[in-house]
Amino acid sequence: SITASVDDTVYDGNTRHICTGWLGSGSVPSSGTDNNFSFNIFENSSLDWQFITQHRVAVGYSGCGGAVPSQSGEGWYDEGSSAEIITQFLVSSGGTLFVFDHWTGVSGVDSLDTAITFSVSNPCSLTAIYNVAAKVVLLKNPRELFGGFIVDGDTIMSVDSLAFFWAIGSYHTIGATNPDYNGDMIRYFFTSWSDLLDSAHTIGPIVGDTVFTANYELQYVYRVFKSPAADTFGFVYIGANFFDGTSSDSCEAWFVPGSEVRVQTSYSDLSSDGTIKFTLVNWDDGWTDPVRTDTLFTPLERTAFYDGEVLIRVAKIPSSDHYGWFRVADSVFSGVSIALAWIPWGDSVEIEASAVDYISGSDTAFVFDRWSDSGDRLHNILLYSTETYIAYYEQQWVNLAVCISNDTVNFDTVSVGETRVTTMGEAPIVENCGNMNVDFGLRVEEAGGTWTPAYIAGDDKFTLRGRFEEIGFIPTTFSPSGDMVKSTVSWATPAVFGNEGENVPPDEDFMLWLQFIAPSSSSVYNERMTLILTVVIRPNLP
Repeated sequence: SITASVDDTVYDGNTRHICTGWLGSGSVPSSGTDNNFSFNIFENSSLDWQFITQHRVAVGYSGCGGAVPSQSGEGWYDEGSSAEIITQFLVSSGGTLFVFDHWTGVSGVDSLDTAITFSVSNPCSLTAIYNVAAKVVLLKNPRELFGGFIVDGDTIMSVDSLAFFWAIGSYHTIGATNPDYNGDMIRYFFTSWSDLLDSAHTIGPIVGDTVFTANYELQYVYRVFKSPAADTFGFVYIGANFFDGTSSDSCEAWFVPGSEVRVQTSYSDLSSDGTIKFTLVNWDDGWTDPVRTDTLFTPLERTAFYDGEVLIRVAKIPSSDHYGWFRVADSVFSGVSIALAWIPWGDSVEIEASAVDYISGSDTAFVFDRWSDSGDRLHNILLYSTETYIAYYEQQWVNLAVCISNDTVNFDTVSVGETRVTTMGEAPIVENCGNMNVDFGLRVEEAGGTWTPAYIAGDDKFTLRGRFEEIGFIPTTFSPSGDMVKSTVSWATPAVFGNEGENVPPDEDFMLWLQFIAPSSSSVYNERMTLILTVVIRPNLP
């Protein structure tokens, strides 16, 4: 039987090695946790004792008189483990305050922090160095909690006072946040420190208890909006503060309470390309002058309201078509192929182009095909910036023709004052034989010598009335005025010459019903009287 043993701890100065057991082979058990054991050997064997290494970390203090600061973290640490060392920040001895200043004996840490953590690789001795302390107070005037202080690179918010104990002879940086906002309409604006230095500056060496005061000025906002906000073409003055371009639609300046603030906004704003303009209407309180003055007893917001207009360009293609018209909102442009118009910014307006542009005295017409925005011939547009709308037309050869069946009506013998109406077999049938929509008209071309057409039949005066109606429809009445045929042309409308006859498409036919009232007396008797009724047509031009 063999007994194996080893010291459980081996010291080498401030380093020690602690046995944690063994590893074995052969007759030696494979592992164990003791530092001594027995075994019987029957074969070649091996035994390896296992140790861990520890280093001592010593913690002390200096410079604090008779005071004993509270410290933690001193002791033995496994090599490679982390040590956390803490010392008391402020101590007192005999009525004197001492403040922690820094650590010595360690590197790679923030030596100015009372609590440090580091990896232990060797024995070390740390000393917390203390110095006589002074109390340094930072204050805000007036007191407000909307900001804070910046001290030695650290920002502390939502405070209006801070107290520090700093070592005599040390240096520090102090700063005050600026501005401090109470909401978005009230703020405190930094003006100076009590030592008359900048907002952020270095103080020191510290020689004793000190108070540093950050002085602030209470300010109210004066804010101006332009409506609509798209008006970025003008300017705004708020006091001496000038805003133009994209900064002018929403701008602000800050003033102490009670200030009289002169404000001016541009009256007429025009875009750089001259296609959008805005004109001042009034302020939100009804004031109409672009210049105003307000006394600032509270924060104030004002809105200047503008009316906007956008330049629209309408054109026809081909450009040789200048025979019709455009309509933009209430403005009509006739006889041009290009027109410009100002329309309300952001409002929906109508644009319309003529359906057929007929060249007088020729057999050519331009027929509307489409708008460039694919809208109907009459449609609404909504503009926030300038646009060009093109109306495309197709040039066509025009054939105006009318075909008439039963072109002769024989009323035979009529008595004075007698009324005759064409029968189903007598009424002429008229047809649009051309290739475009037309309007039909009627006039008395020939009145039979001494007779003339009249509203009321009389001495040598007859009345002739006509109605265009669909095939098979027999009118029961004639309008005395609307259906009267005169010696000059009258054109069919919904109130003139019946239900048909206006805007008649190609190949459509209908009946022409006639009512004849003979003169109440005549200078001619027992003679054949021939009246020539002319049917005329014209292109229907919406």
